[in-house]
Amino acid sequence: MNPDYMIKGHPVSELEEILKKEPHITGITRDKWSYSNKPVPKINPALWTESAAEELEGLTNYLSSVYIVDDWGTDHTSRREWKKKLEKKYDWFKDFYHMNALRLNSFANVRACVSLMSNNYVGTNKRKFDRKASELMDFVASRKHDYNEMAIEQKTRYTKATKKQVYGLLKFLSKQKLPEDRNPIVKLFTKYYSMAREYLKI
Repeated sequence: MNPDYMIKGHPVSELEEILKKEPHITGITRDKWSYSNKPVPKINPALWTESAAEELEGLTNYLSSVYIVDDWGTDHTSRREWKKKLEKKYDWFKDFYHMNALRLNSFANVRACVSLMSNNYVGTNKRKFDRKASELMDFVASRKHDYNEMAIEQKTRYTKATKKQVYGLLKFLSKQKLPEDRNPIVKLFTKYYSMAREYLKI
């Protein structure tokens, strides 16, 4: 955990303690990526023909998320009303709860980010990237139909497995480069090398 991770000027450890005293919150747990500002090595943004910064941020934010467990079960209407009350009570609650990895919407966001990133990827090992991206999207979609009916233990296992795959994809991307024919430095060198050869022929 990053001790400096803040939400609306409050340390997350302080916010956790406040929420643990609220009725209906039964637990807040973390994994090794939770509250991390840099959960993966740097990824070259030039690996995409169009900016993928928003999608990369979405995936790294997902990795940084935590597990907020309540006792509402499948009573989603009551959960929504409860969340509205806490949002009025705490100005930081909405941002904090958005970091809940167990939200069903989190998986839809992961799938959307990966899908958009796979459309414009031009880095090395494209086939391998496409395969990894497809496997991740299929895995995320595989439990969408019954996720809300799962016991909390099942949801947590599924979420941790999803995070592991997201981390694997981002770590893979951090090792990729631009092919030589797309690398601007190589292209510039090639241009001036050709010009020099032509000049020496004169």
